[in-house]
Amino acid sequence: MTMFSGRIGVLQFWLASLILIACSIVLLLLVEIIALPLFSIITGLSPFALPDLVMAPLHTLVLLCIGIVMASAPIAAFFVLFAGLQIRRYHDFGLSVKVWAVIILAEVVVRYVVAATSRIGALISLVLVVVTIVLLSWPGNKEENEWGSPFRCASLLAAIVGSPEKERIIVRGYRRVILPVVYVEAIGLLLAFTVSSILPRFSLPPLSAPSQAQSHATAQTKTSSALEASAFELQ
Repeated sequence: MTMFSGRIGVLQFWLASLILIACSIVLLLLVEIIALPLFSIITGLSPFALPDLVMAPLHTLVLLCIGIVMASAPIAAFFVLFAGLQIRRYHDFGLSVKVWAVIILAEVVVRYVVAATSRIGALISLVLVVVTIVLLSWPGNKEENEWGSPFRCASLLAAIVGSPEKERIIVRGYRRVILPVVYVEAIGLLLAFTVSSILPRFSLPPLSAPSQAQSHATAQTKTSSALEASAFELQ
Protein backbone atom coordinates (compact mmCIF):
# COMPACT_ATOMS: atom_id res chain seq x y z
CA MET A 1 0.00 0.00 0.00
CA THR A 2 1.12 3.52 -0.82
CA MET A 3 -0.50 6.94 -0.57
CA PHE A 4 -2.44 6.51 -3.85
CA SER A 5 -2.75 2.74 -4.07
CA GLY A 6 -4.31 0.07 -1.91
CA ARG A 7 -7.49 0.23 0.15
CA ILE A 8 -8.84 1.80 3.33
CA GLY A 9 -12.04 1.07 5.25
CA VAL A 10 -14.83 3.48 6.12
CA LEU A 11 -14.05 3.93 9.81
CA GLN A 12 -10.31 4.38 9.33
CA PHE A 13 -10.94 6.83 6.49
CA TRP A 14 -13.14 9.19 8.52
CA LEU A 15 -10.97 8.99 11.66
CA ALA A 16 -7.81 9.55 9.61
CA SER A 17 -9.50 12.51 7.89
CA LEU A 18 -10.24 14.14 11.24
CA ILE A 19 -6.64 13.61 12.38
CA LEU A 20 -5.40 15.03 9.07
CA ILE A 21 -7.56 18.14 9.43
CA ALA A 22 -6.28 18.74 12.97
CA CYS A 23 -2.63 18.27 11.94
CA SER A 24 -3.08 20.55 8.92
CA ILE A 25 -4.51 23.30 11.11
CA VAL A 26 -1.50 23.04 13.44
CA LEU A 27 0.92 23.14 10.49
CA LEU A 28 -0.90 26.12 8.99
CA LEU A 29 -0.74 27.99 12.30
CA LEU A 30 3.00 27.31 12.57
CA VAL A 31 3.52 28.75 9.09
CA GLU A 32 1.45 31.82 9.93
CA ILE A 33 3.25 32.32 13.26
CA ILE A 34 6.83 31.74 12.06
CA ALA A 35 7.30 31.87 8.28
CA LEU A 36 4.86 34.58 7.22
CA PRO A 37 5.93 37.11 9.89
CA LEU A 38 9.54 36.61 8.74
CA PHE A 39 8.36 37.19 5.17
CA SER A 40 6.65 40.43 6.23
CA ILE A 41 9.78 41.60 8.10
CA ILE A 42 11.97 40.95 5.06
CA THR A 43 9.68 42.45 2.43
CA GLY A 44 7.36 44.82 4.30
CA LEU A 45 4.42 43.07 2.59
CA SER A 46 1.71 40.67 3.66
CA PRO A 47 0.39 37.85 1.41
CA PHE A 48 -3.10 38.59 2.77
CA ALA A 49 -3.12 42.34 2.05
CA LEU A 50 -2.85 42.93 -1.68
CA PRO A 51 -1.81 46.39 -2.91
CA ASP A 52 -2.98 47.99 -6.15
CA LEU A 53 -1.75 45.34 -8.59
CA VAL A 54 -1.98 47.69 -11.57
CA MET A 55 0.25 50.37 -10.05
CA ALA A 56 2.58 48.00 -8.15
CA PRO A 57 6.17 47.66 -9.45
CA LEU A 58 7.44 44.36 -10.76
CA HIS A 59 9.38 43.31 -7.66
CA THR A 60 6.26 43.80 -5.48
CA LEU A 61 4.25 41.47 -7.70
CA VAL A 62 7.03 38.85 -7.56
CA LEU A 63 7.18 39.10 -3.76
CA LEU A 64 3.41 38.72 -3.48
CA CYS A 65 3.52 35.56 -5.60
CA ILE A 66 6.23 34.14 -3.33
CA GLY A 67 4.18 34.99 -0.22
CA ILE A 68 1.04 33.39 -1.63
CA VAL A 69 2.95 30.17 -2.40
CA MET A 70 4.37 30.12 1.14
CA ALA A 71 0.92 30.63 2.67
CA SER A 72 -0.60 27.94 0.45
CA ALA A 73 2.01 25.21 1.08
CA PRO A 74 0.27 23.63 4.13
CA ILE A 75 -3.07 23.68 2.30
CA ALA A 76 -1.53 21.97 -0.71
CA ALA A 77 -0.01 19.29 1.53
CA PHE A 78 -3.43 18.70 3.12
CA PHE A 79 -5.15 18.28 -0.26
CA VAL A 80 -2.53 15.82 -1.49
CA LEU A 81 -2.88 13.64 1.62
CA PHE A 82 -6.68 13.90 1.62
CA ALA A 83 -6.77 12.99 -2.08
CA GLY A 84 -4.74 9.87 -1.25
CA LEU A 85 -7.25 8.90 1.44
CA GLN A 86 -10.19 9.43 -0.89
CA ILE A 87 -8.62 7.44 -3.74
CA ARG A 88 -7.93 4.47 -1.45
CA ARG A 89 -11.52 4.72 -0.15
CA TYR A 90 -12.81 4.50 -3.74
CA HIS A 91 -10.53 1.53 -4.36
CA ASP A 92 -12.06 -0.21 -1.35
CA PHE A 93 -15.44 -0.56 -3.06
CA GLY A 94 -14.14 -1.05 -6.59
CA LEU A 95 -13.91 2.40 -8.20
CA SER A 96 -10.77 3.69 -9.88
CA VAL A 97 -8.97 7.01 -9.63
CA LYS A 98 -10.61 8.07 -12.92
CA VAL A 99 -14.04 8.04 -11.28
CA TRP A 100 -12.66 10.07 -8.36
CA ALA A 101 -11.13 12.61 -10.77
CA VAL A 102 -14.39 13.00 -12.71
CA ILE A 103 -16.38 13.59 -9.52
CA ILE A 104 -13.86 16.12 -8.18
CA LEU A 105 -13.80 17.96 -11.54
CA ALA A 106 -17.59 18.04 -11.62
CA GLU A 107 -17.70 19.48 -8.09
CA VAL A 108 -15.20 22.21 -8.98
CA VAL A 109 -17.01 23.18 -12.20
CA VAL A 110 -20.45 23.19 -10.60
CA ARG A 111 -19.36 25.00 -7.43
CA TYR A 112 -17.24 27.74 -8.98
CA VAL A 113 -18.83 28.15 -12.44
CA VAL A 114 -22.44 27.00 -12.48
CA ALA A 115 -23.34 27.84 -8.87
CA ALA A 116 -21.97 31.36 -9.29
CA THR A 117 -24.39 32.09 -12.14
CA SER A 118 -27.63 30.33 -11.19
CA ARG A 119 -29.57 29.04 -8.21
CA ILE A 120 -29.95 25.59 -9.69
CA GLY A 121 -26.14 25.39 -9.77
CA ALA A 122 -26.04 25.76 -5.98
CA LEU A 123 -28.56 22.93 -5.68
CA ILE A 124 -26.51 20.71 -8.00
CA SER A 125 -23.39 21.50 -5.96
CA LEU A 126 -25.15 20.43 -2.76
CA VAL A 127 -26.30 17.20 -4.40
CA LEU A 128 -22.73 16.43 -5.50
CA VAL A 129 -21.46 16.99 -1.95
CA VAL A 130 -24.06 14.56 -0.60
CA VAL A 131 -23.17 12.01 -3.29
CA THR A 132 -19.48 12.32 -2.39
CA ILE A 133 -20.16 11.78 1.32
CA VAL A 134 -22.30 8.73 0.50
CA LEU A 135 -19.59 7.27 -1.73
CA LEU A 136 -16.88 7.83 0.87
CA SER A 137 -19.09 6.06 3.43
CA TRP A 138 -19.98 3.16 1.13
CA PRO A 139 -19.02 -0.28 2.51
CA GLY A 140 -15.98 -1.82 0.87
CA ASN A 141 -15.75 -5.14 -0.93
CA LYS A 142 -15.28 -7.98 1.53
CA GLU A 143 -13.36 -9.99 -1.03
CA GLU A 144 -10.17 -9.13 -2.88
CA ASN A 145 -10.52 -6.73 -5.78
CA GLU A 146 -8.20 -5.08 -8.31
CA TRP A 147 -6.51 -3.04 -5.55
CA GLY A 148 -5.88 -5.87 -3.13
CA SER A 149 -7.52 -7.49 -0.14
CA PRO A 150 -9.37 -5.61 2.62
CA PHE A 151 -6.64 -3.93 4.61
CA ARG A 152 -6.48 -2.20 7.98
CA CYS A 153 -3.56 0.11 8.65
CA ALA A 154 -1.55 -0.26 11.84
CA SER A 155 -2.61 3.24 12.97
CA LEU A 156 -4.42 6.35 11.76
CA LEU A 157 -1.14 8.11 11.04
CA ALA A 158 -0.09 5.15 8.92
CA ALA A 159 -3.37 5.44 7.03
CA ILE A 160 -2.77 9.15 6.35
CA VAL A 161 0.72 8.73 4.87
CA GLY A 162 -0.07 5.40 3.20
CA SER A 163 2.43 3.33 5.18
CA PRO A 164 1.73 -0.35 5.85
CA GLU A 165 4.59 -0.49 8.35
CA LYS A 166 4.04 1.09 11.73
CA GLU A 167 7.75 1.61 12.35
CA ARG A 168 8.16 3.94 9.34
CA ILE A 169 5.24 6.24 10.03
CA ILE A 170 7.28 9.11 11.45
CA VAL A 171 9.90 8.88 8.70
CA ARG A 172 7.34 8.79 5.89
CA GLY A 173 5.24 11.54 7.44
CA TYR A 174 8.32 13.74 7.81
CA ARG A 175 9.46 13.12 4.24
CA ARG A 176 6.05 13.44 2.59
CA VAL A 177 4.51 16.29 4.58
CA ILE A 178 6.77 18.22 6.95
CA LEU A 179 9.95 18.32 4.86
CA PRO A 180 8.33 19.61 1.61
CA VAL A 181 6.54 22.39 3.52
CA VAL A 182 9.78 23.34 5.31
CA TYR A 183 11.58 23.44 1.95
CA VAL A 184 8.91 25.68 0.43
CA GLU A 185 9.02 28.10 3.36
CA ALA A 186 12.85 28.23 3.46
CA ILE A 187 13.20 28.71 -0.31
CA GLY A 188 10.41 31.30 -0.22
CA LEU A 189 12.20 33.33 2.46
CA LEU A 190 15.49 33.12 0.57
CA LEU A 191 13.84 34.24 -2.68
CA ALA A 192 11.99 37.04 -0.86
CA PHE A 193 15.26 38.34 0.58
CA THR A 194 16.97 38.13 -2.81
CA VAL A 195 14.15 39.81 -4.73
CA SER A 196 13.64 42.58 -2.18
CA SER A 197 17.39 43.28 -2.14
CA ILE A 198 18.28 43.08 -5.83
CA LEU A 199 15.26 43.43 -8.10
CA PRO A 200 14.17 46.96 -7.03
CA ARG A 201 17.42 48.32 -8.52
CA PHE A 202 16.43 47.06 -11.97
CA SER A 203 12.65 47.39 -11.63
CA LEU A 204 10.83 49.44 -14.27
CA PRO A 205 7.97 51.78 -13.37
CA PRO A 206 4.44 50.37 -13.67
CA LEU A 207 3.06 50.22 -17.20
CA SER A 208 0.03 52.26 -16.24
CA ALA A 209 2.07 55.06 -14.67
CA PRO A 210 3.07 57.83 -17.17
CA SER A 211 6.76 58.60 -17.47
CA GLN A 212 8.21 62.00 -16.59
CA ALA A 213 8.81 62.84 -20.26
CA GLN A 214 5.22 61.96 -21.18
CA SER A 215 3.88 64.06 -18.31
CA HIS A 216 6.04 67.03 -19.37
CA ALA A 217 4.90 66.72 -23.00
CA THR A 218 1.25 66.52 -21.94
CA ALA A 219 1.63 69.62 -19.77
CA GLN A 220 3.22 71.57 -22.64
CA THR A 221 0.42 70.55 -24.99
CA LYS A 222 -2.24 71.69 -22.53
CA THR A 223 -0.41 75.03 -22.01
CA SER A 224 -0.13 75.65 -25.76
CA SER A 225 -3.81 74.85 -26.28
CA ALA A 226 -4.78 77.28 -23.50
CA LEU A 227 -2.63 80.08 -25.01
CA GLU A 228 -4.12 79.54 -28.46
CA ALA A 229 -7.64 79.67 -27.04
CA SER A 230 -6.86 82.91 -25.21
CA ALA A 231 -5.38 84.51 -28.35
CA PHE A 232 -8.44 83.51 -30.37
CA GLU A 233 -10.78 85.10 -27.83
CA LEU A 234 -8.80 88.39 -27.88
CA GLN A 235 -9.06 88.57 -31.65
